[in-house]
Amino acid sequence: MTGLSLHQFKKIFLLLSGMPLLEHIRKRRMTLASYDLRERGMKVIDVAIKYRYNSPDAFTKAFYKVHKVNPSAVYEKNTPVKFYAPVTFQLTMIGGSQMNYRIEEKEAFKIAGIQERLSDFYNDVDKSITAIRETAGNNIYNKLKVV
Repeated sequence: MTGLSLHQFKKIFLLLSGMPLLEHIRKRRMTLASYDLRERGMKVIDVAIKYRYNSPDAFTKAFYKVHKVNPSAVYEKNTPVKFYAPVTFQLTMIGGSQMNYRIEEKEAFKIAGIQERLSDFYNDVDKSITAIRETAGNNIYNKLKVV
């Protein structure tokens, strides 16, 4: 839907929301789970299955991490639970101003660089570029940067 790889989407989501994508998903699921328990009166085991936990114990641990109460305590109306709203993003475009430019012809010049094939550009670009820089060493990198 976004035209991004999962890795890119996770990075952009973290940048825009300040929270990792999987953390947001976990908190939203626990919000919905608390609703299912309290308002719909579902059993803990049924909610654990609904949200794809392997066991009620695994669900209870995950629920406690988010709400700081056990799922069975949610049946009581006074038990406080946390609510995590869905994240929405609004894109605002700024700009569209005029830019003056000109095309100039230059004498021939040389460009130096390091050639490296990246096996998985979209998922490992940061690691790959860092590895190339570390392999090249500071002397070569600084010489290339000055040219």
